Amino acid sequence: MKKGLKIALVVVGALLVFIILALILIPVLFKPQLLRLAETEINKQVNAQVAFRDLDISVFRNFPQLSIGLEEVSVVNRAPFEGDTLVAFDRFSVCVNLFSLFDLSNLEVNEVLLDRPRIYGQRDSLGRANWEITYPDSVAKPQTAEASSGTASQLKLKLRRFAIRDAQVGYRDQEAKLDARLRHLNFELTGDLGLKQTLLSLHLGIDSVRVVSGGILYVSQVRLGFDAMVDADLENKVFKLSDNELALNDFILALAGQVALRGEAIDTDLTLQTNKASIPGLLSLVPALYTQDLKGLKTTGTLQLSGFVKGTKEGKQLPDAELRLAVTDATFQYPLLPKAVTGFNLDFLAQVNGRVQDSSVLDLRNLSLAFGGN
Repeated sequence: MKKGLKIALVVVGALLVFIILALILIPVLFKPQLLRLAETEINKQVNAQVAFRDLDISVFRNFPQLSIGLEEVSVVNRAPFEGDTLVAFDRFSVCVNLFSLFDLSNLEVNEVLLDRPRIYGQRDSLGRANWEITYPDSVAKPQTAEASSGTASQLKLKLRRFAIRDAQVGYRDQEAKLDARLRHLNFELTGDLGLKQTLLSLHLGIDSVRVVSGGILYVSQVRLGFDAMVDADLENKVFKLSDNELALNDFILALAGQVALRGEAIDTDLTLQTNKASIPGLLSLVPALYTQDLKGLKTTGTLQLSGFVKGTKEGKQLPDAELRLAVTDATFQYPLLPKAVTGFNLDFLAQVNGRVQDSSVLDLRNLSLAFGGN
């Protein structure tokens, strides 16, 4: 009996050593083949040149998770944007629960990370876009018996964290004469996307937003931040916002409501209002063309901003929207002027008709001020 137990322990130990050695050696021995295979197959699917420096596969880095990483990835356009880099990033990594690989219907992806991506989209004067790199489906693929019978296995992805770290994003539209840049974008989404109903935590931060249109600099170095908890009905694609804060420089807004995805249509029912609002915070959003005129300006008073977006975006149809700005008993004082503007009151309403945009309304309900007693 003791001899049999001893033999069993030796066999089990040998198997464990064999498994550990296989886990160590297989990624090393077959890495070149895996690299070539991955590059070849990806390049077959897109009209662009996709390359990466290294493929990293590790079981021990985050055991019991399997870590897979692509190092120094780049996607370079072919004609008509020959040689332009569409996407590049330092590292793309995925952490998968090792044991879930034996049941792909419940694949657990614990983390997806994009590290320092650089993304540059552009549309030329002919309306062609450099991100349209997939080949058109010229021939319909035959339907397999398994698919037609409805017995094909469905992959259920359980993602728990998706993050983008220190991204740089650019967009240029030659036809519209528009150039937009985002600098140092960081994004994190956490939750269990494998559930039908889940609570998602969302954090977005952008250090600098810059927009030039028609050669005029409208937005320069605006900071943007958004933190929210989202009650997500993933089965019906309905997303409800709970605690959240949208910050544009020092101008803070709060959103409430929900967004629902219905095919290609987007149903929106959102309201917004100021949370921590001030006149200087609003003035920080004034187009950069006019900021030189606001240097040294001193202000007091209260400000309220509220509005909503409600309806469906589908085709050319847009949701209805309303935005109301009210300023009460404010003062303005320029350094070079002897007296301040006092009693400044403003009540402004903008209404957008989503179905008939030409019937939208801009309504200046009240504008009053006093300068030097007048």
